[in-house]
Amino acid sequence: MVMPDQAKTSPNPSGDPEVSAPAPAAAGAGPSTTLRTGPSTELRAGWLVVAALALTGLAVLGGLWLRECNRFGQAPAPETLRLRFDLNKASAAELDGLPGIGATRAARLVEERKVRGGFKSLIELDDPALLGPGASERLAPYVLPLPGDGDAGRR
Repeated sequence: MVMPDQAKTSPNPSGDPEVSAPAPAAAGAGPSTTLRTGPSTELRAGWLVVAALALTGLAVLGGLWLRECNRFGQAPAPETLRLRFDLNKASAAELDGLPGIGATRAARLVEERKVRGGFKSLIELDDPALLGPGASERLAPYVLPLPGDGDAGRR
């Protein structure tokens, strides 16, 4: 019995067998339109899922890392600083680090401290010849209270 997909052989006049094309499976049947699915297609889909999950995980970790970097880059609020200077003993370099005081103002404070024999109250800093109005309030968190400040300077 000959199967439809097997080739038929017939002798030719020279005596050599001749191979003919296989017979079609069914009359009028065109090319196959079914999609092949098999192990290679399923394997490829599995790797795509793994890659998508890995990329999602990396994106989440990157976002958390950026959030932590920003948190540690922030300066603490002035109320949380524990270091406070004694205005009557601090050097010009130490005073230069206080907000609103540069090298020139720090040198002026050290000179004025010598002339006055030391500052008695933070209110003296509000003098327009020294730092100007509001300086005592601005610097109060950074300097120790002076003898003339009373309870108002103890923060």
